Amino acid sequence: MYLNINNPILIFSLFLILCFSCKKEDKIDPNNNKPIELPTINWKAGEDIVIEENLYIDSVRFIIEHGVNIYIKSGCSIIFGNDYPVELTAKGSLEKPINFVTYNPDGNPENSFWGSIILHSLYDTFDNPTFEYCNFIKGGGEGSEAVIINNSRSVSIKNCLIDYSMNYGILANHNGEFKEFSGNTIKHTLNHPISITSYFAHTIGKNNNIIVDSLNHGIYLSTESINGSSDSIIWHAQTVPFIIPHSFSADGQSNNILNFKIEEGSTIALGKNASFGLGNNIQFMAIGQAEKPILFTSLVLEPQPGDWNNIRFSNGCIAVLNNCIFEYGGKYESSMADNGMVRLYSATNISMEKCVFQHSESSAITLHKSATNLPYPSFANFSNNRFISLMSYAISLYPQAISSIDKSNIFNNHEIYVKGSTISEGHILWKNFGTDYFSSSYININGESEAIVEIEPGVRIKWNGGGFKVGTASQWGGKLIAVGTDENPIIFTSSKEEPSWGDWGGILFYTNSFPGNILDHCQILYAGEYSLNSWQASIHICCNDTNVTIINSTIAHSSHWGMCIMGSAEPIIENNLFYDNLEGDIITIGN
Repeated sequence: MYLNINNPILIFSLFLILCFSCKKEDKIDPNNNKPIELPTINWKAGEDIVIEENLYIDSVRFIIEHGVNIYIKSGCSIIFGNDYPVELTAKGSLEKPINFVTYNPDGNPENSFWGSIILHSLYDTFDNPTFEYCNFIKGGGEGSEAVIINNSRSVSIKNCLIDYSMNYGILANHNGEFKEFSGNTIKHTLNHPISITSYFAHTIGKNNNIIVDSLNHGIYLSTESINGSSDSIIWHAQTVPFIIPHSFSADGQSNNILNFKIEEGSTIALGKNASFGLGNNIQFMAIGQAEKPILFTSLVLEPQPGDWNNIRFSNGCIAVLNNCIFEYGGKYESSMADNGMVRLYSATNISMEKCVFQHSESSAITLHKSATNLPYPSFANFSNNRFISLMSYAISLYPQAISSIDKSNIFNNHEIYVKGSTISEGHILWKNFGTDYFSSSYININGESEAIVEIEPGVRIKWNGGGFKVGTASQWGGKLIAVGTDENPIIFTSSKEEPSWGDWGGILFYTNSFPGNILDHCQILYAGEYSLNSWQASIHICCNDTNVTIINSTIAHSSHWGMCIMGSAEPIIENNLFYDNLEGDIITIGN
């Protein structure tokens, strides 16, 4: 049986139902605390409803039973709660779903699309719309969406089908969210299957089957920040990516830590120049599995390195990332060393394990000291990660962070860029990762307490200017320990493909360096650019007594002297090889 909503007789019948047959129940208007009576209307099982113009439903408890077919004329919509509250329940069954389909008595159904099911929310007290086992077929006509959720925060959509929408499948805007969203199928949408604010993306539940016709369609996140008023949010893995078209950020609040989790198997696709920022008072978890990694990638159909910008971790962020893949980011902006696909801004509580970094336009990872009063960034854990097909460095970091990187990582010959800084405390172990280090700055080793840099056998540091300065000319000191072997010498050399004399400064031991400095089985090549009192050499020794030992080493290709010993210094210099130093091998300058 058809019920034609445009039929005058039906309209009069509905009036009688409302006046005499509806079950009424007192509710309280939250605005004036007065009772409201909501009548109940049923579209009963077995009925076929025909809607030939926009239908507005307000101030009722509206029930659609299983098996009802609702035929909607092309371009027309059903609008719930536009002016007054509505309680909507549309529950079909697997065998007898509720069908929202096109009314097309004249034929040619292929090119006919109805408008939208629109859910408004003015009074959350009454607004609990539920759709179960409903089919929305060929909605979204007139440039609209099949289902529109406006500012409603209690919508349940379960085990429903949205098929052949002319635009989005579901548009949740103005803070629209889901009370439950699971077991649904969305397919054949000409735009993204779902559009929702990033703040409520976590309300999309599990076990949905979303199928897209274009690889750059997915769950479109329409706003750019999460402010942390929730305690915990989870982005559940879907069959399509979460789309971040512009820059996105998530922050907790000073009195409220935000726990933000991305589920294993999820894909995050970032648009051109987009970034993904994780700020203060946030605990971020992105823990994938080997067979279900979490992918951060480009939204572009034919991706290229640098499509998106970066993922940022700020000082107040705690993060654990396992089995994640980062690709096609790292947009180049100013320098390869300062840009990176993943960036740590004075962050020290970031753990990365079994992750892959590939196809970055700049460094895969870069560490920044974002303010003088904040710590040097480093990792809580960095192990078993891989670097593949990068256009620049694997990691750009301060030397303070080298100790926090495990030797289990695979760099595939991608270099590690070391920024200039002052090591004022602690014991920094310069590890042999099987790849070269590169630096173009001076690294100072000095502090009020003992500051030590120890370099493992086999390390090779390539310089383009700069070098080591150990201690100071005043009261502070430091120590450099570089002990190689015959098989694995430590090499300090030029970064240039065709090296030349004086490509970098050298190694300088100041007067107040601490006892125990040693270069053993080292090669110091193509240095001598640094000038101290007009005396230039690959190695300057200005310390008192016997604070420096240089043995079993090679000093060659200096643009000036191989070694300059000044003042009262009495270093131990034994079994070294000097050659091709343009002004000579050793010069001693007295007081």
